[in-house]
Amino acid sequence: MKSKLLFTFTSIFLSSFVAPLFVAAQQSLVTHWNFNSVVNDATTSTGSNLPVSGIGSISMVGGSTQTYATGYTGAVAPTETNTTDNSGFNTSGWPAQGTANKTHGIQVNVNTAGYGRIGLSFWQRLSNTAPNTWVLQYTLDHTGASTGGSAVWVDTTTFTFTPQPTSYHKYGFHFESYAPSIF
Repeated sequence: MKSKLLFTFTSIFLSSFVAPLFVAAQQSLVTHWNFNSVVNDATTSTGSNLPVSGIGSISMVGGSTQTYATGYTGAVAPTETNTTDNSGFNTSGWPAQGTANKTHGIQVNVNTAGYGRIGLSFWQRLSNTAPNTWVLQYTLDHTGASTGGSAVWVDTTTFTFTPQPTSYHKYGFHFESYAPSIF
């Protein structure tokens, strides 16, 4: 395992599934990123880490770096409607295999207070130059204020894949099975 959280992706959806009593389940979009430029510049090598909906932030962790590249171009929904500025969030700078386990990656910060049954979905390009294993983690306090200064990260699942030159996969994850009283 090499990374805390590895994404080379074109869109992140953080959503909440709310099921009121006697009413069909509803889904609320908490935050959404598409990584396209704020003003369309018809270039996939530029983009923005600002969410297009909701409030949140994305940052690199442990020395990994981020650029923009061509985003998801497949036909499986959700597809990108902006075909002239379809940017993807591209990461690199991973430690050598077998070293620095869970020290590099990206961190996605979103306030989910007031929401229940939190879910995360995204498209990931499985590059032949990326680590083949990544771990999805969460914390209830990314600042560490409630634990004396150190955030406590909880592993949810480990993903392993066979790298391919341009293979996209859609991932979805629901956090309620890890902390049902909170998520």
